Amino acid sequence: MAGKIKPKTDRTTMIAFADLYPTLLSIMGFQQQIPEEVQTFNLASVLLCGKENNRIVQPYYYIQSSNPATGYRGLRTATHTFTIHATDGKVDKIILFDRRSDPYQMNNIAMQHPKLVNRLKSQLKTWLQKQKIHFLIIYNP
Repeated sequence: MAGKIKPKTDRTTMIAFADLYPTLLSIMGFQQQIPEEVQTFNLASVLLCGKENNRIVQPYYYIQSSNPATGYRGLRTATHTFTIHATDGKVDKIILFDRRSDPYQMNNIAMQHPKLVNRLKSQLKTWLQKQKIHFLIIYNP
């Protein structure tokens, strides 16, 4: 890591605000001090080497503090936004948007793409279990 970040535009790598914490620590030479509990991505190599990364999947969630079993959990990939809504732990809505053909995310295409929905459900469930978030543990995709 030489010291300068070359100016460029990256239209594929998704960087969430929370990714700044491990990324900036790493760039400053404190990679070893990033706590294991940090659930976000260290994208220092993406910034420093200039390589775009379209394989990163960002989590999406909206939690009601008064009822954590109600709200949204989902994933945002390079091409799609996928969310599941539950009320009191019971799934009541599945949403899938194709961000390429529908950049304003107006058309829910979940019913037309059951295989993709199942793959993303499985990926979401794995991520939630890894992070010890029990939102979808009660739901069997």
